[in-house]
Amino acid sequence: MVFTIFQLIGGFFLLYLGAEWLVHGASRLAKSLGVKPLVIGLTVVAFGTSAPELLVSVTAALKKESAIALGNVIGSNIANIGLVLGISALFWPLKCSVTTVKREIPIMILSPVILYLFTINGKVGLSEGLILFICLCLFIGYNYFFIRREPPQVATEVSKIYGTFFNNGNTKLKWCGLIILGLGTLLVSAHFVIHSAVTIAESIGISHKFIGLTLVAVGTSLPELITSAVAALRKEPDISVGNVVGSNIFNIFSVIGITAMITPLTVNQGFLLEFIGVTFFSVLLIPLMLTENRISRLEGFWLVVLYFGYMAWLGIRS
Repeated sequence: MVFTIFQLIGGFFLLYLGAEWLVHGASRLAKSLGVKPLVIGLTVVAFGTSAPELLVSVTAALKKESAIALGNVIGSNIANIGLVLGISALFWPLKCSVTTVKREIPIMILSPVILYLFTINGKVGLSEGLILFICLCLFIGYNYFFIRREPPQVATEVSKIYGTFFNNGNTKLKWCGLIILGLGTLLVSAHFVIHSAVTIAESIGISHKFIGLTLVAVGTSLPELITSAVAALRKEPDISVGNVVGSNIFNIFSVIGITAMITPLTVNQGFLLEFIGVTFFSVLLIPLMLTENRISRLEGFWLVVLYFGYMAWLGIRS
């Protein structure tokens, strides 16, 4: 068991490294090929930060562990709001732009509702996955359209958010190598995470769904947690909120969408309460943001308390 726990921790660490290498390599390669930073931020970086969830969910689904695949995404979205934003707000109060509240948070709330409607028949297959992926493409186009219509400084600000990924002083070959290294690391680490999580779940007698919603979900949320916490420490709180909202939308539309297109997901109807949970946490952001467009340290504390309360409730149910 001790070896399995270390294997799981190592898998999470490699997931984080793989995502970092993939995002940096892909974004710098795109920049060197003349792709605009704004487009890279809305696509390459956004896809890359959801790569741990994607590789873990695809690996789990291929191993016939649909409960872990779906639980990973739902649990990750809940952890992004309760844990990531909560902890980040404890470092520094998180501000949020009005456009994020009006344009992106409603989509974040709607996305799990759409997914739930697809799961009513007990399966998310190729057609549902394709629809989710089309929703993702529409979301990217929707964002790009509105950002391009904003004053020039808005597009510049968005580019600055992802500026750390655009320093391309080396060769294209190096960035291609970094992409391959990142993908390879993600593939290997996803296998370690799923194998370890299943072993732990079976050895202590808890459901695969519970391990997916909790341990696996928190592990795949590490890139968002580190990115948001660092942004808050640097007093760039708008990055933290935008990072989480965008990641949650990508998790539903891209991770579940792509996974279902590769292999169908079997969905137990016991997931209804988890869909209610992720929708509740998503809706909770609206009243928090409407109070001075920010999450205070006190509100961040209560988000963390709510998250661990939800985890305790899941444990009791399991």
